[in-house]
Amino acid sequence: MRSCPIAWIVESDFMPCPILPEHKDDWAAVDRLQRVVAESGHHEDLRAILPGMLEWTVDPQWPIADAMGGLVAGAGLSALGPITSAFVEADDDGRTGMSLTVVMKMSKDARAALCSMLEGYALGSFGQSVREVAAASLDLIREAAESGSESRASSGHE
Repeated sequence: MRSCPIAWIVESDFMPCPILPEHKDDWAAVDRLQRVVAESGHHEDLRAILPGMLEWTVDPQWPIADAMGGLVAGAGLSALGPITSAFVEADDDGRTGMSLTVVMKMSKDARAALCSMLEGYALGSFGQSVREVAAASLDLIREAAESGSESRASSGHE
């Protein structure tokens, strides 16, 4: 079993995680995270801090949002739990931001698995608000996927 090279710097109740960004222009933090991935060869090694990384993807206007979204999306299937939780907890703007900065960068298989998880929430025996949020999240993901396909088709990249 591989050891996570960032396990010792995970955020706790007492100390913030020093590898996560501190502000929306914190490119040094993005560089640190990219180095962790490059050195380990695995985006999955970021799993322990994915919830903190997702906080920086909710506003696509933030300078680091796109790069952080790419890092989260690169974790593939191991990011599904944190992404699903973030979708359920976020407001509409946050879900829209994550759809644009993270979900559209995920592999087709990971995106399909995320939709399947959200469908489970939408149809499950959870509270009404969770079911509504999951259904709304699915709509956002599907709309973003459709608009992304349309823009790639119009630019000749599909």
